[in-house]
Amino acid sequence: MLCAMKNVKKALKDLVYTNRRNYYQNLDDIDLNVSVGLGARRLFFGQTYHSNQELIDDMLKNNQSEFCVAFYIHEPQVLLDMAEDKLYLDPCVCYRLELNKYQPLKQRNKHIEFRFLREKDLEAINKIYKPYGMYPLDKTSTMENHYSKALSYFVAVRDGEVVGIVIGLDHMELFNSPEGGCSLFGLAVMPGSRGRGIGKWLINHVAEHYHVRSRSYVDLYVDYDNKRAIGLYEKMGFRKIKRFSLKRVEDKEKEMKYYC
Repeated sequence: MLCAMKNVKKALKDLVYTNRRNYYQNLDDIDLNVSVGLGARRLFFGQTYHSNQELIDDMLKNNQSEFCVAFYIHEPQVLLDMAEDKLYLDPCVCYRLELNKYQPLKQRNKHIEFRFLREKDLEAINKIYKPYGMYPLDKTSTMENHYSKALSYFVAVRDGEVVGIVIGLDHMELFNSPEGGCSLFGLAVMPGSRGRGIGKWLINHVAEHYHVRSRSYVDLYVDYDNKRAIGLYEKMGFRKIKRFSLKRVEDKEKEMKYYC
């Protein structure tokens, strides 16, 4: 029995590595040129683009939102040269949690309820985002995303008050990813509630949500100098991987005006 279980685990591990090794050979199986709007920001998934030029063109011509960012860039130096000073390298690092190795938290937080977002939560969420200089969520795109299978908005509630938020993005649903991965975005906890483990529980909730759906990993991007957050991620089993993100130069000035 034990030998059979080991063989099953090895087969699953081999399948994961095979999928990742063949990732760029399987472009015919995925949706191409994929981006998703999150209120004032639009995310571009670099691994869904056949060519660097297509990604650059889509980012520069996009007028659907104020700010654009491209994730999962393998060779940023190439795109930066091709874009002729119209893009810049975002100073974030990517961390990955392998879900086949993840051990969910054994205890349950009895004082916090974790549930899907409701429309009435949006005002409270944007109040949480504001002190961190994070972009607000708008009602239209948020509810459209939330009713799809691709994005999941989770909130933490204490005594009837929303005190935390995180967004999960399922790459399988977004563009039929051969890797079977996911990512999380927009994690924030009410400033007065920090230090109580709410962020950790939100991450755990996302990990469990995708683990039971047989996804292979969860990724996130974080500022390279956010030592507090990085320390939490590493304790939870996240490991740094070499993926980069790019932003538009034209958005820099808008960002400064946006927060002043």
